[in-house]
Amino acid sequence: MGRKRKCSAIDIYHVSSRGVNRKLIYEDDQDKQVFLGLLDRYLSRHGGRLLAWCLMGNHFHLLLQMPMGRLACLMHDLNVMYSKYFNKRHDCTGHLFGERYHSVPMQDEAQFVSTVCYIHHNPVAAAMSDSFEYLWSSYSEFVTNAIRTCTGLVLSVFDGIKGFVNAHEIYSRKLPLNRVSADSHQASDTVALARLKGLLGISGMSELMRLVSSERNQMVRTACETGFSVEQLVRLTGIGRGIIESISCRSHHESQHVEGNGDFGQHRVFPMLPGPSVVT
Repeated sequence: MGRKRKCSAIDIYHVSSRGVNRKLIYEDDQDKQVFLGLLDRYLSRHGGRLLAWCLMGNHFHLLLQMPMGRLACLMHDLNVMYSKYFNKRHDCTGHLFGERYHSVPMQDEAQFVSTVCYIHHNPVAAAMSDSFEYLWSSYSEFVTNAIRTCTGLVLSVFDGIKGFVNAHEIYSRKLPLNRVSADSHQASDTVALARLKGLLGISGMSELMRLVSSERNQMVRTACETGFSVEQLVRLTGIGRGIIESISCRSHHESQHVEGNGDFGQHRVFPMLPGPSVVT
């Protein structure tokens, strides 16, 4: 049985949920639009208020105001219905999300302010955006026009839009320069996904998963040799870490057998022979 969730005295919670094995939960913008549409539907049904939000590649952040009981119902409906949509559209099976959703209760103003800034800073920290003006977060709703976000309460805590913008800039400056995601030196997952599809000549990751293992492994090997990291391939493909690490190590081992040949920069590939300790 899971641990009992802590309640917020002001009924405000920072909620997040991540894809199983850190895989992507949004393949493209259409998926994000559908997710937001479902969120709007269940917020209306369960009587909640959306105070801030951000959709990343393999997870999302929501700041919600509603009693814990109704929050649990909303998150159940949202994650279940979005998973059904995602699996049907992309021809997938099984769980989309990993563990149950994570929730942090807001207890005071300082925590609330920090959480709003943290949610909006996620795309910058993950090198998915150069500024807070990220398409798939609520930040722009505060500085332009609110569509689905209830901006009034947040702006009142920040003392208006000027205080809101200044607080985000201060939050960003206070963070260490190296506070970025593990893959920030590489292309973001959104860009990487498009590049991977083009490299492998497939329309989506579900097509890769339907291949026989030998064909699938050859495609993963190609991606490894092209520069995709193990971490990124785990997220993008949904294939287990152990499988991808094994393919990556095998590809690296094979590359060690490529040596120079003669004065003309030619290469000679030596066949892989089993060592004396290998049982054949």
